[in-house]
Amino acid sequence: MQLAIGAIPTLTTSNDYCTSEDRIEKRSGNTDLKAETSENLSLGLVFEPELWSDRFGDLTLTVDYWKIRQEDLVGIFGGTNQLIRDYYLRQMGSSNPNVVRDTPNAQQIADAAAAGLAPVGDLLYITDEYMNLQPRESEGLDFRLFYTLRDTPVGDWRLSLNASQKLKLYQEASEQHQILLDALADGTIAGVTVGGVEDLIGQNGRPEWKFTASLTWDLGQWTSGWYTSYVSDFVDTSATYVDTDDYWVVDEWLTHNLYVQYEFDKGGPLDGARVRIGARNLFDEDPPLADDRFGYNGSVHSNRGRWWYASIRKSF
Repeated sequence: MQLAIGAIPTLTTSNDYCTSEDRIEKRSGNTDLKAETSENLSLGLVFEPELWSDRFGDLTLTVDYWKIRQEDLVGIFGGTNQLIRDYYLRQMGSSNPNVVRDTPNAQQIADAAAAGLAPVGDLLYITDEYMNLQPRESEGLDFRLFYTLRDTPVGDWRLSLNASQKLKLYQEASEQHQILLDALADGTIAGVTVGGVEDLIGQNGRPEWKFTASLTWDLGQWTSGWYTSYVSDFVDTSATYVDTDDYWVVDEWLTHNLYVQYEFDKGGPLDGARVRIGARNLFDEDPPLADDRFGYNGSVHSNRGRWWYASIRKSF
């Protein structure tokens, strides 16, 4: 149910630490679904210093607080949770009908008998019907800074900073979720993680912090820009360290983009033409390792390395 990750000295020994498997999950609709509803609250503060001298530029600071409560959110129980429920029910002498298995073979029957357990066949597929989840509450803060400095001896400058912090992301447990959480607490089941419920901040592609910054410079026909993006770390609850059994930490990620642009004079043969060259992911940062199909979490990271580009644009 979980991938164990440790220090892997060579490729030839990696199989001693990691295993992987594919599974089929069949999802279906539900005619009993209710419409999602939500309540929203947002408060904002804008600060623009009136006494700020024009020669020092224009500054704007904003802070926004938001809170959302969603009810009857449409979602699924989750394939991993279905397997955990099957694990739990087999301790009780039954099984999860949503986990469809093959007939146990002779070896599986013998292994189960030696362990004093009911035999379990190979997993064929998991069925997971969409349902209305329990309420989810989210709240956070957004910070923004805009600064413009014009008509300096070295050109015009524009700075933009944006940061967002999640203060709360809590999914109430359904009855079935709670049964599994209680079974974990009392030791009926062990070594698994019930996903998608309770405090979700800092887990599975939900970082607490995101930050972006951009700096743009203009002088005559030249323009240049720098862009930085940051995503804080989070844990991957489907993977653990071999030595400590702690959840695998997906590291923070910082990337940078750069471009330089030249716009030709008006009136000449290249009137209206613009040439730009630039690079994305300038320092060729790899995405942090995560327990996902391609080894990284595609919802917040990208596997695209340094990418140089050039473009020519002309308006007619």
